[in-house]
Amino acid sequence: VKIERHKWPDEKKDAKKSKLNRRISIAVLSFFMFLLGMGFSQAIAPYNTNQESNKFSEIEKILTEKWYFGKDVENLDTFIPDNGFYGMANLSAIDPHTSYLSAAEIASYTEGLSGSYVGIGIQYYESDNGILIVDRVFEDSPAEIGGMMAGDIIFKVEDKLAADLDINQVSELVRGEADTPVTLTVLRDNKEVIIKMIRKQVIHSSFGEQLTPEVALIELEQFGETTAGEVENYLKRFKDSKHLIIDLRNNGGGYLNSVIEITSLFVGPDKTVLITENKNGDQYVENTLNKEAYTFDDITILVNGGTASASEVLTAALKYHLDNVSVVGVKTYGKGTVQQTQFLSDNSALKYTTAEWFGPDSGKIHGVGISPDFEVKLAPIIESGFMAFPEGNTYQKDQVGEVVKYVQEALDFLGYSMDRKDGYFDEATHQAVVQFQKSMNIEANGQINEDNYNLLISKTVREYNQNKAKYDTQKNYVLNQLGVK
Repeated sequence: VKIERHKWPDEKKDAKKSKLNRRISIAVLSFFMFLLGMGFSQAIAPYNTNQESNKFSEIEKILTEKWYFGKDVENLDTFIPDNGFYGMANLSAIDPHTSYLSAAEIASYTEGLSGSYVGIGIQYYESDNGILIVDRVFEDSPAEIGGMMAGDIIFKVEDKLAADLDINQVSELVRGEADTPVTLTVLRDNKEVIIKMIRKQVIHSSFGEQLTPEVALIELEQFGETTAGEVENYLKRFKDSKHLIIDLRNNGGGYLNSVIEITSLFVGPDKTVLITENKNGDQYVENTLNKEAYTFDDITILVNGGTASASEVLTAALKYHLDNVSVVGVKTYGKGTVQQTQFLSDNSALKYTTAEWFGPDSGKIHGVGISPDFEVKLAPIIESGFMAFPEGNTYQKDQVGEVVKYVQEALDFLGYSMDRKDGYFDEATHQAVVQFQKSMNIEANGQINEDNYNLLISKTVREYNQNKAKYDTQKNYVLNQLGVK
């Protein structure tokens, strides 16, 4: 199911419709994953100033001392000024990538890009309905060993209901020291499943696999501190392969030096990776490092709408410098700006845009994206994801609604007979809903409420993840072109 590029906190607040859009490594604070994809981050020393805005100080004093609801706010002395700083840096109408980050948020960002963490080894997203659905279980992780599956709904962490926790609290409860126990209760096909695990170090920035003696695959989750080294190790293993597939789908970016080093592994030294341009129009060229290039007969890059920032840099650079690279999927996000992280005196930070970057051919990426050489789409419900279910609503035969269209797309994906997928709740939709409800052992009244809808999301996610060999049309297209059955 589509997971959109990772969002910074300020962008997340502006999102109005869920597209299964909050992907998170459960052992990492949630803000890391939101921050990860939003561009190259260069940290510079704290900036101190003795100047204060009198108006800001006056408002802060009034709210801290006299605001009625302040009695219910934990850490009010930091909550009030932080909200002021968020507002000051909210330039989303012009630049959605500039924002203020609290000390906790920037600490999570820095920690997350290390590429490893102590946890259980899953990714999940939070729908706008507030349910947490496991999207991926990492190989040989505590979660895989414990029996967790993609599509599981996180119901409890230890004895605490996930519904009573925000996404940060869930993450913090699951995190902990290595070799310590943690228990999660998940919902699977409307039944509770208790999963006991022992936390351990998890590395999650990349994955490699020798698909056949001649075809190798590298999936990049992010461009973190360890990613280039991981990629180089995979390339050493795959050096005898003729064909390489690089999967950058839903990779929202990361560190600039990471993507430069990875590009170097494919094109060799002193090649242009990207060109940056500052506000004065001055341009600077970033070149590859002194690395020996690994060569293949052909390289295919898989991309989608979640492919952004550093992922687009790598795609553009390989396309420009190598004549055996093809891009398959759908158009990338188009995130072509560079951000700098300015630390402040209290360890919070201002992340602001300092430049726009262009491909090695000076081609514009920002707001444009990269179009694939071969457009291949996933099933509509996988490509688009689910919208949020309107709170308190129930849908039944002869009603019309946008959410009904998503229900129809999901039911069609799951193999139920559908006459239409335009949002009109017809007889075929009614019968399909009844059949689905019976399969879930719930009341088969042919109506869709929020609980039914959440079950449908969970079932769709699990079906896709457990049968990717069947449903991943983009990867299958490449394998078919390579003659892999």
